[in-house]
Amino acid sequence: YETAAGWLKIAVAKGGPHGRFAAISRQNLQHAGCFCFAGVVQGMSPLKADNPHLRMPKAKITLVWGAADRSYKNVPPASMLDTFAHAESVIFDSCGHFPDIENPTGFAELLRSTFKN
Repeated sequence: YETAAGWLKIAVAKGGPHGRFAAISRQNLQHAGCFCFAGVVQGMSPLKADNPHLRMPKAKITLVWGAADRSYKNVPPASMLDTFAHAESVIFDSCGHFPDIENPTGFAELLRSTFKN
């Protein structure tokens, strides 16, 4: 629990939504909750889009990146683009690990514009 709770403190942008979101997250982590999707994607990260063992989607993929996520400060946002052939990266400068929660208005605008195209 302490490791995940410590990670959460650096994953959310300074001044970000540490209130209710952090409280719910800590409660879930205390009861064996986790943030699993990142582990799945990170496990795939050495793979490239042309790997014959992957069935990559043909649809456009939008990778959303929070530039203020200090838990990924040494990982360039473009690092995932080699894994997904039809991907683009959108960076939220003032967000940490959770742009959808830290900037819901901007994230909703991104979704609307993505689904229009």
